[in-house]
Amino acid sequence: NITLSNGDMTAQTTGGWAIARSTLGRNSGARYCEFKVTAFTTSDGFMSGFCDGSVNLNSYLGDSATSVGFRETDRFSNGGTTDNSLVTYSAAVNDVYMLAYDAASGNVWFGRNGTWNNSVTPSTGSNSGRLWYVTAATTLYPACAINNLDAVMNFVNASANFTHSPP
Repeated sequence: NITLSNGDMTAQTTGGWAIARSTLGRNSGARYCEFKVTAFTTSDGFMSGFCDGSVNLNSYLGDSATSVGFRETDRFSNGGTTDNSLVTYSAAVNDVYMLAYDAASGNVWFGRNGTWNNSVTPSTGSNSGRLWYVTAATTLYPACAINNLDAVMNFVNASANFTHSPP
């Protein structure tokens, strides 16, 4: 269901929920990446997040315990459970979603447009603002999930192209 373009850095769907996952996972050190929303309508859905290599790509991030997603409607999903009490905002075209993963601690953080959720700075190593935890050294892949034709997300993983400074 996912169509990739722009050197496989832009994802768009042709129907229901589908996941586009990076081919480069990380199980050591720290990882930072961004997803920029370049198009969507209110009937679309999009998520940024992380998953392991076994995730069902014909679903959404957070549908299982092997993935976590941060949705445009201020929801956080993992294990099929959604929590919409963590963040409050309205999504807009050109929003930049920030993701950080510390494999040593297993902590995962999310942010949007330069502000980390719960106003935490991942570089401090604090787990107070993390939104997900996995067993240390788990291989995680940055991923996005998109629902409907009009949502488009661009993956940014090169520091020269980041909108915001990595933690």
